[in-house]
Amino acid sequence: MNANDVKAGIKKYLGFASNFFIKLDQKQKILFVSGAAICLVLIILLVRFVTQPNLVPLYSDIELQDAAEITEYLKDNNISFELKDEGSTILVPEDQKYQVRLDLADSGLPKGNVVGFESFDAMRFGETESTQKVRYTVALQGELERTISKIAGVDDVRVHIAIPEESLFVEDEKEATSSVFVDLKPGCNLEDTQVHGITRLVASGVEGLTAENVTVVDSDGNVLSDSIGGKTQISGQLTTNQMQLKFDYEKRLDNSLQSMLERVVGTGKAVVCSNVVFDFDQVEIKKEDYGDNEIRKNHTVEETSTGGDTAQGQPGTGANIPDYQQVENEDGIYDQRTEKTTDYEIDIETTHRFVAPGKIEQISVSVLLGDEFGVQEQQRIADMVSSAAGVRLESEDRVTVTCLPFDSTEEEEGQGMGGFWSYKLLIILIIFLVLAAAILLFWLLRRNKTETKLSEQEMIVQDLLNSKQQEVMTPSPEQREEKEMLYKLRELAQDNSKETAEVLRAWLSNDQR
Repeated sequence: MNANDVKAGIKKYLGFASNFFIKLDQKQKILFVSGAAICLVLIILLVRFVTQPNLVPLYSDIELQDAAEITEYLKDNNISFELKDEGSTILVPEDQKYQVRLDLADSGLPKGNVVGFESFDAMRFGETESTQKVRYTVALQGELERTISKIAGVDDVRVHIAIPEESLFVEDEKEATSSVFVDLKPGCNLEDTQVHGITRLVASGVEGLTAENVTVVDSDGNVLSDSIGGKTQISGQLTTNQMQLKFDYEKRLDNSLQSMLERVVGTGKAVVCSNVVFDFDQVEIKKEDYGDNEIRKNHTVEETSTGGDTAQGQPGTGANIPDYQQVENEDGIYDQRTEKTTDYEIDIETTHRFVAPGKIEQISVSVLLGDEFGVQEQQRIADMVSSAAGVRLESEDRVTVTCLPFDSTEEEEGQGMGGFWSYKLLIILIIFLVLAAAILLFWLLRRNKTETKLSEQEMIVQDLLNSKQQEVMTPSPEQREEKEMLYKLRELAQDNSKETAEVLRAWLSNDQR
């Protein structure tokens, strides 16, 4: 096939299409052109959809500065991309995602606006000591932010560290403090153990910083570090925890005591109310005990000096003191001095103990019984309640048992209302049953009537079918005569075939005439 044949074929088809289009009326032409345009648009969209690469997120929720540097890198390397979420999300082709991430990491992107210890990789000449301290603090904050951001549920984090300057005097020294701001992911909350881990992590990473001086705050302004205790707890939160602990303990105590008493006096015939006083003071006890003094060693020194007519005594003012004792004998003057030293063995026992808050100082339990009981029975009930509640006899704990009839007005009214509603419910139930029975009876009657009509129609149809069948099975006299004649002709044709052929030929010739 040469080029001329191709051109001829194209002209042929174009002429056919032109003739087809000319034969159409105005309305058909409009519909034909519209349909062709729609098909062309659909084909273009389909081709674009098939050929367009599948874009996946390269990075999400990144800083705008990092997004600008990453997009500039993608443009320089002719990598197609798309921006979403106001530029904080960058989409790239799925088959290039991981390679692009490796290339960006090699270029130091994204930076994330966090400066770590990599800032010390480059030497800076002329930098003062104070500037180095500031750079070190900023780098330490950045490293802590990178570490805390890996915790589950944390979307973003900022760490601030305040390290006081060193002082020459101990009393002027101040403790280091730190604050941690965490932005949590939607629907996520930090557990107390996670908050405790953050405080310990920051305290362990900063010299001279304790966990009590670390404050953790979320994006809603809630102080999360208050829930784990410590010196940083504010009084409002501490009071809330105290009241919750007191309420829970009293509720459990009331339920257990009432359950025990109802097994004895009957259900609903005992009411228990308790009041527990807690000591929430945190006490630190330091104690030193000294044992008996035992002699470890004795040391005695005696000195004696004698002399004649020579001058005696020590030079200076000591010899002129009037109270200086001198003993004279016949040989002259002499001095005598005795020095005795005794060392004792001291037994010291040092105790350092922390008393946790939440100690029970007093328990008061009041028991109200609805029936009358004797004095001995009341005392037995009081002893039983005291043992179950942990009442201490030597303390100010107390248990009171009172027998008073309960107010049954509300119960009677409740019973009366219960009877009234029971009566109404019974009437409603009877009406419902009557209506259900009537509907069921109506349905049965209607069904029986329908079945009766159907049976009558079926009988009529069956009669008609039977009559038709009898008509078909019982032939008329003419049909019987015709049938007999055909039978005889068939026998005659079989016996005399030649004669029969001549007769048929004569009939046909007569018909043609």
